[in-house]
Amino acid sequence: PYAGLIDTEDVDLNEFPGWDTLKWWKLNMEAGDCAYIPARWFHFVEAPRGRSLTVHVWFEAGGKFDQRSCDAMEAQGHNTSEYLLRISDCTWGQEPDKPKKTKCKVRKPAPKKVDEL
Repeated sequence: PYAGLIDTEDVDLNEFPGWDTLKWWKLNMEAGDCAYIPARWFHFVEAPRGRSLTVHVWFEAGGKFDQRSCDAMEAQGHNTSEYLLRISDCTWGQEPDKPKKTKCKVRKPAPKKVDEL
């Protein structure tokens, strides 16, 4: 596993000046929670002893948000307020004979209910 160069419990401010002036957020999560961390943001994950599973999914960061991509998904029948993929729908670029980038298949849109027609 990857381990950073900074001991977050005892940061050497001589080696990392400015550490104590960084803006930071603390996020407490429960089972099933998901957090979005913007591209190139440093983060630190800590879990209590016991069973714990943390999954990081690194998506290619676009230059800026483009509403047209959401509009196109909705035009295809997707509800963009619901999840569009599962972790099991992705390849991670580490499997033999697979693309090198992470790619995910988007779920098929749910059929419309009779009362929505």
